[in-house]
Amino acid sequence: MPLVKFFGVPEITPEGACTKFKSMVRETIAAIPEMNLTIDEISVLLIPEVCFDNEIHIEATFNDRPERTPDVREKLAIAVTKVTAEFFKNAKLIEFWGNPFKKEQGFADFRR
Repeated sequence: MPLVKFFGVPEITPEGACTKFKSMVRETIAAIPEMNLTIDEISVLLIPEVCFDNEIHIEATFNDRPERTPDVREKLAIAVTKVTAEFFKNAKLIEFWGNPFKKEQGFADFRR
């Protein structure tokens, strides 16, 4: 399950806007066919502004698969950065890092 973390996001108001932004991010990622993901498989975590001064740093971690080529990862980076810029219009800088990982390098999950 991919995890997309947003560091340095300003407080989101009005109520419900946070949910809307997370939905926009999930829909943007799920719309990239090569990612082969559904909206429900994508986790979005917003980490409040600490000391980034209107900078947002995005880190996306996802399983490494053959269809997720460097071009697809670039497409993902551009799409997520664009939707973030549309939502946070005062951000001076938005950076994206895609971090594919291989399950055999250390992975576990627990589900009920």
